[in-house]
Amino acid sequence: MLLQRSARLIPPCSPAPARKTQPDGQIAQGRVHRDRKANRQRRAGSGKRTGCRAFESLSRSRTAARAGSGCVSEKTGIGGRSSAVGRRWGFHTCWSERIPDRFTAPSVSTVPLRLPDLSNSAGVAVHEHERMTSIDELRPHILTTDQLIGRGYSTQSLGRAVTAGELVRLRPGYYVNAHTGEFRRADRHRLLVLAVDAAFGQPVFTHWSAALIHGLPDWGLPLRQTSISRYGQAQRSRSTRRVRHDLCPIAADEIVTVDGVLATSAERTIIDIARVCNSDVAAVVADAGLNSELITESSLDEALGRAAGRAGVKRARKTIELTDRKSESVAETRSRILFSDFGLPELETQVDILDESGNFVARVDFFWPEFGIIGECDGVGKYFDGADETETRRRLEAEKDRDARLVALGFRVIHWRWADIERPMGLIHRLRRMMESNASA
Repeated sequence: MLLQRSARLIPPCSPAPARKTQPDGQIAQGRVHRDRKANRQRRAGSGKRTGCRAFESLSRSRTAARAGSGCVSEKTGIGGRSSAVGRRWGFHTCWSERIPDRFTAPSVSTVPLRLPDLSNSAGVAVHEHERMTSIDELRPHILTTDQLIGRGYSTQSLGRAVTAGELVRLRPGYYVNAHTGEFRRADRHRLLVLAVDAAFGQPVFTHWSAALIHGLPDWGLPLRQTSISRYGQAQRSRSTRRVRHDLCPIAADEIVTVDGVLATSAERTIIDIARVCNSDVAAVVADAGLNSELITESSLDEALGRAAGRAGVKRARKTIELTDRKSESVAETRSRILFSDFGLPELETQVDILDESGNFVARVDFFWPEFGIIGECDGVGKYFDGADETETRRRLEAEKDRDARLVALGFRVIHWRWADIERPMGLIHRLRRMMESNASA
């Protein structure tokens, strides 16, 4: 009986049921759909991943949010998620994956930082037309980890302050307050210079970093990296996202000290920029150095001769030929090079206009004597550099009276602004039409 029951329970051996098969095309299509879905989820950063990788990613996000570490990258020293302060400083988030919104770091009350308010008292330039801040005025803004811990911060609260945008990490161990994001672009780079100077033990700064140390204009310079010499005290050869190590040798007489910071001389700095940057950028820096009498034509030619054999020296020679010590602003230098590139006739810069009796009437930016055309490049600071409404109105009225006197003498006057330089075709057409009409008259 038992044997019969067992026989009923155990079916006879039979082949396994055949699996439903699909054509190879349908299987491949299904794989494509799964891959596309996984890619969409990965791009959206939704965190919908399967297996151990999703768990590890989620655990890292929770740990970073709870600890408020700010996701420090040892290579760049930049911490914290993207914020208005971080974007203004040029910093980017160092996480490869986005932290879900539900895992935000808790707020923390920290000891307030009592720093000197340089935005008003010391004149930190927030707008482009205001004066440049010196290294000594910016130095008190640099805060080290030891200083912050002495003021009541902990390692965890420092990370949370960076994540919340209260502090900006310049590099590992060096911070500034968030309000420094309102400083001029050049001043923010000088703060990076000071942090690198302290971290590397007084290296020799080169190129654009040296240019800003000398007080030269920052227009067009790549300020996301600080540039230091490999032949200084910082003996490293590998550049990072924030520090560039220059490999060209530097002679002892090419190193100067400015406000306690070592940098290449102004002549060597301008030639180095002319070797690696665009011609208009280098011409702006060279014109500013000549106009401020920081360098001379002879010293610049000597530095160019010492750079013989280095990469980019031919480009530097062509750029030095474009310089003009009479240029008084970045816009004037750009305008002069722009006119040359478009093939306009030769012009004179910073010309004194006199009336029939020899009395001084005006000093103009550009003058085409054969056409009787006067060009004026108007910057924002010409009328609005901190002046009140009454002073601004007075300047505008004086400008109109000046133009009227020039027109009465038979000249034609044309004004342009920075926006016209950025979109030059309209300005070039206006000048050509004026030249053609004056030539035919």
